Amino acid sequence: SAGGGGGGSGGAIRLIANTITGSGSLSATGGASQSVLYFTTGCATGSSGKGGDGRIRIEAATISLTGSASPAIVGSFAPGQISVPGLPTLAITSVGGVAAPAVPTGSADVTLPFNISNPVDVVLSASGIPVGTVIKVTVTPSAGAVTSVNSSPLAGTTSSSSATAPVTIVGGHSVIAAAATFTVSQASAMGIQAPEYYAGEPVEFVRLAATYGGRATWSYVTRSGKEVAVVR
Repeated sequence: SAGGGGGGSGGAIRLIANTITGSGSLSATGGASQSVLYFTTGCATGSSGKGGDGRIRIEAATISLTGSASPAIVGSFAPGQISVPGLPTLAITSVGGVAAPAVPTGSADVTLPFNISNPVDVVLSASGIPVGTVIKVTVTPSAGAVTSVNSSPLAGTTSSSSATAPVTIVGGHSVIAAAATFTVSQASAMGIQAPEYYAGEPVEFVRLAATYGGRATWSYVTRSGKEVAVVR
């Protein structure tokens, strides 16, 4: 007798890139069936089974693929927001002795005394961030140059710490923001698991940012500097 095995599985194709375009073809079909001869007291023919089809998935910020796919693509996914539970927190609690409002409006949330002198202390509070971490504080005025300073190292405990940064405030409206940037390995030690890749790029940093009176936000930073917002 003579025979042959069934067709092999089609396997899987997963494409991840910033942009996927073109008119080529993608194939993950299973192997074809084969004819089989059986010799006993007579002769008979038959066929082995066809291999199962595989799966095709593509992920990109921009998808304009016009080619063919066999089997059909199971999903075309644009990058989305990423949810991470139990994140550490960072907040700007006061500027020049004026406390941040509980519900900021984004317009004249804080009015400093006209005779206040520079530098002005920005007080930061944090939880879940290692003691000793230095926070970058940035002041963006309505007119003039953007300035940044480093805070004193966070002091206290991991569950509750604080730091101070001396900044220069010019006349008019200014936006004050604070940010702490961690490597992926540092973030992992804090219990934050960042994805290895996003939109086809390695993720290298995790950033926690807060504006004066605003809610803290997290983002993943890829090798090229692209930031991906994290949903809390």
